[in-house]
Amino acid sequence: MKITGLKIFAAIVTVFVVAVIVTAFVVVGSPSQERARRMDTQRSSDLQQLSWAVNNYYNQMKSLPASIDDLRKSPDVYVQSVVDPQTGKMYEYRITGERSYEVCATFETEQTGNNPNYAQPVMKGLPDLYFTHGIGRNCVPQTVAPLVKGVPVQ
Repeated sequence: MKITGLKIFAAIVTVFVVAVIVTAFVVVGSPSQERARRMDTQRSSDLQQLSWAVNNYYNQMKSLPASIDDLRKSPDVYVQSVVDPQTGKMYEYRITGERSYEVCATFETEQTGNNPNYAQPVMKGLPDLYFTHGIGRNCVPQTVAPLVKGVPVQ
């Protein structure tokens, strides 16, 4: 059997394509890893927005909402999502003090806060508590800063 230039070219192209695919999986991760990372990004964003809504509720009602349902029923507070994007289960919210609470979600990936493939806080100056988590159930402790003449007071 004679090896022709066309067969050599086809073999080189095949090796190159396989190498590119393997490199992509090593650098970016598998499609399932990327999907898990995207879901965790959404969970982090949802918890952050939920906390903003709790803070707004507190500053209007002068108390923490008793539950996420109370928060959702308030006509003056907007909550984009209160459920996990993958499981459809409601995020956890628990009052821990007069002005303190925590919001919880279950994450699929670990995020140390310095991963360039992972979302970072939407606004500068926000704590990266929402964007640093381990695998599994993680809670973000929060303390409401009440407003006095429109300015947060600790």
